[in-house]
Amino acid sequence: MTSTEQDLKAQHLVVFIRSLEDFPEIKATYDTYGHIGATLADVALQAGVNFGRTVKPRVDAILAQYPEARSTTAFHAVVREKGAAQVLNWKDSLKPQRLLDLLELLSAEGIETEKDLLNWLDQEGNSARLQRIKGIKTKSHAYLRILCGAPEAVAVDVNLRTFFKLAEVSVFGDEELAATVKRAAHLMGVTPAGLDHAIWSWVASTRATRMHETPVFP
Repeated sequence: MTSTEQDLKAQHLVVFIRSLEDFPEIKATYDTYGHIGATLADVALQAGVNFGRTVKPRVDAILAQYPEARSTTAFHAVVREKGAAQVLNWKDSLKPQRLLDLLELLSAEGIETEKDLLNWLDQEGNSARLQRIKGIKTKSHAYLRILCGAPEAVAVDVNLRTFFKLAEVSVFGDEELAATVKRAAHLMGVTPAGLDHAIWSWVASTRATRMHETPVFP
């Protein structure tokens, strides 16, 4: 795709966004949890479930029940004592094991805070190391960067793909979609992460559901 083609797609996306009266305010960055346990729980849980119904209540419970366990060391101690399944309020072993694997990796790397984690994620080779964990892929790496406050990160998921479908902007794969979001953000004078989150939130809204009665993607 040429730069001109990308600009045209980004401009089309911007026009669509500005036509939406209820499009959310675009913040500079995602509001971090300030709690590494909540951040890791969000990532461990997010695949294949509804954020509002499944992920958010569990993350909120972690923040409420273990407010002092903000560092990796402190939260790891809680998980060792109570068990990952209980901390996540999750029945099967897959997502609890993912949380344990993430904690083991961060502990081994000396990562205690979201700032530490973002610095680590941005180092060469660490994306591949992260993705050795079962269930963690490229999207999870990008999503973790957003959760840790990276302003330029874009995590492509079903909501972003749905938004592009509604905007009638055709792209060839997630890489082009992310690049188009970043270009649109530049045209709007906002951060890619802020635009990503605003798009995600809008698609998750009631109005988006009414406009799009059946899922674009399974």
